[in-house]
Amino acid sequence: MLTAVLEDGTKISMADKWFESELKNLRKKQQFKCPVCYSSLILKLGSKRQWHFAHVQDQSCRIPYEPESSYHLKGKLDIYHWLMNQGISAALEMYLPLIQQRPDVLCRVNGKLIAIEYQCSSLSEELYAERTKGYYRMGITPIWILGGNRLRRKQTDLYQILGFEWNAARFNPVDQAYLTYYCSESTSWGLMQQITSYSATKALAELTVKKSHSFSMKELLTPNESTSNTMKSWLKIKKNWRYQCFHPHPSKSELLLKKLLYQHRIPPGQFPCEAGWFISVQHYIKTSPYVWQTLLLLQISHHLTLHQPFSLNTLEDQLTPFIMRGVITFRDHLQLDLTEMISQMVFEYIQLLVSFAIVEKLTNGDYLYLKPISLPKTVEQANEMDQSLANIKQNTPNGLHFQR
Repeated sequence: MLTAVLEDGTKISMADKWFESELKNLRKKQQFKCPVCYSSLILKLGSKRQWHFAHVQDQSCRIPYEPESSYHLKGKLDIYHWLMNQGISAALEMYLPLIQQRPDVLCRVNGKLIAIEYQCSSLSEELYAERTKGYYRMGITPIWILGGNRLRRKQTDLYQILGFEWNAARFNPVDQAYLTYYCSESTSWGLMQQITSYSATKALAELTVKKSHSFSMKELLTPNESTSNTMKSWLKIKKNWRYQCFHPHPSKSELLLKKLLYQHRIPPGQFPCEAGWFISVQHYIKTSPYVWQTLLLLQISHHLTLHQPFSLNTLEDQLTPFIMRGVITFRDHLQLDLTEMISQMVFEYIQLLVSFAIVEKLTNGDYLYLKPISLPKTVEQANEMDQSLANIKQNTPNGLHFQR
């Protein structure tokens, strides 16, 4: 940790300017105490790591302390100074006794309290949720900034995102997800925008890197809308699904899909062209879009006849058994329950099928099953049909905004 209190209650912080000789002299005369539990701390003045305080071995604290690397210690100190240099009032490691939490930096922007958590190590989704809920109970907005060491680029625009990192994403006014990274070694910020999930751990995204002096709190809170076109990369992913079909160690959902395709006499690589498209709610769905959308299309074609009207509730009922059996799975989310999630995914996907002219919306709010789904005869034909649908999707305005 970077803060401590002296025996008389005076707070001391490594954010202030100190000479090593001053701190060594102070260490001889004073006892350093933890601001939370008031147990003894050791002042560490090594030459390789950021100067910091540490609990005496075998002493426990009121709040759990994760081991802090030099990378993390320097990073949260950098973020504190970055805020102060912009004239933003900030406090380093301020303890909040009502929720027994200690954000790395607490600041006030436009009258609103913001808790900044700089996360460089792994964190369970349960602990992430617990901390986030704690801040919201206090009326504090949490912002999670990931360490640059957690950025995993697989290809030019392909990234791996794990566990709690999905929920650490924030959304711009047009509902595009973005993650913020900070690297304390290069003193650079990374803004990962237009995150487009296509599996449980992978996404397409656009990364912008800026040095600290050219990046502001305003950009962190409200980044500019990304205008990059990811459709070309998405079609490559869809082509990969068609040629590779299933993983050597398929998931539960892939095994069931393979079985259903076999029953319908559909080769795996020739799944319906209307399946496998990104919608905004996909950010919260672990199951690949080509899997769950194919399952829904098979349900539609099996249970409905052409020109038969149906309601969204009918499709939700058909999708629910797959969800209850763990075939379709979701990422944990703090503000949405399962019922909302199912309703949103069905609604968004049906709007896409309207643009593809598979279904038509009726004046009473129901829908009409207008024409059969597209089942290509070869993978090559599937790729051509995918391109045609991509052109339609790309030119269809997205008026859907996920209500969080």
